[in-house]
Amino acid sequence: MNAIAAGPGIFPLGRETISRATSRAEQDAEVVARSDVDSRDVTTALIDARQQVLYTRAGARMVSAAKEMLGSIVDIIA
Repeated sequence: MNAIAAGPGIFPLGRETISRATSRAEQDAEVVARSDVDSRDVTTALIDARQQVLYTRAGARMVSAAKEMLGSIVDIIA
């Protein structure tokens, strides 16, 4: 598959990555907010929340790269 054919698929993948990371971060926040959890669970949730920030950034970069690539293709065709 060439890069042009793969390009538009990056948009949904980036959005899905951001959506999944947001959902996981919400779950982590619930663990941290509960007072009846073990401190190891809180530590694990905080580490996972940080990882979700990185996934969100990666998803945003995917969307940005796809947008830039699409703009370049339009410029080439025009």
